[in-house]
Amino acid sequence: VTASFLPIELYELVRHRGAIQRAFSAAMEPGYALPGSRHGALPFNISLGEPLTAYPLVHAAFLALELAGREIDFERASRLICSPFIAGAESELARRARLDAWLRKRAEPVITLERLLMLIARADAGCPVLAQRLAALAEFRKARLFGGQPPSTWARALTEALALIGFPGERGLDSTEFQTLARWHELIADLAALDSVVARAGYADVVSRLRRMAADALFQPESPDVPVQILGELEATGMQFDHLWVRGLSDDTWPRAPPPNPFLPIELQRAAGMPQGSSAGMLELARRLTGEWLSCTGEAVLSYPLREDDRELKPSPLISAVPEQPLALSQTA
Repeated sequence: VTASFLPIELYELVRHRGAIQRAFSAAMEPGYALPGSRHGALPFNISLGEPLTAYPLVHAAFLALELAGREIDFERASRLICSPFIAGAESELARRARLDAWLRKRAEPVITLERLLMLIARADAGCPVLAQRLAALAEFRKARLFGGQPPSTWARALTEALALIGFPGERGLDSTEFQTLARWHELIADLAALDSVVARAGYADVVSRLRRMAADALFQPESPDVPVQILGELEATGMQFDHLWVRGLSDDTWPRAPPPNPFLPIELQRAAGMPQGSSAGMLELARRLTGEWLSCTGEAVLSYPLREDDRELKPSPLISAVPEQPLALSQTA
């Protein structure tokens, strides 16, 4: 692989994924998050997927399904009104922004779909598409979104409810959104397959179950080849790089503390030579990985933090043989 990589501990990658993405986006694609921006793929890729619920398109779907229930926090209803993933979002963009500002002064903290429709009618904000779609959703709710039904019946009803509000919107989807929509359809199909497990369920229960399924589904859209890959430390094993930066190699984190498998006796793990079963095993694993990092690239940077809160940190003994020098950053005029 001829690309730049940044392996870090998988746990940290999970915990700090959002911050990592924001930092790399700001440095490599500064205008990516600006309203109205339309870009291709980002010039970097994070190897770990996110829960499906973290994607804006899926978040909007759940907002709509929540609005079709008994009641919803107004703040969440507001996000749906301003969402790009429902009908009329582009043509009524400015008018919906004014409507949202008007509603914020008058709506209760918790609101029903019927109450929201009454307020929209009073506002006379010139958002006919929004009003018509929400009214259709309200009628559909009375006819189809009540009582106990099998998951397969609910799967069809939820899909029809989302179609009534124009999900996933009128503008063309980018590659990530298109793939997210396909994964959402797979999740609905998974829900429909639960008939043999759940005989009947109510609307609130089935939406809650679908939300849990989406939260458990890690999703990573496919991306084209990009110059920077951000990986966990074990994912880089056996790969070749043009440039490599490994971070977080302080003496208190490298080697890692052993995380024994909680489902196996510790004696059995040690007897089997599992690295996670003992400190000696983790030390040997860290020593081997450090050697691989230094031999798999023409340029390797092994770094560690100088301070953490009020503690001064030192480099790991495993990188003590690597010459230490200040990092020279090139600047572009």
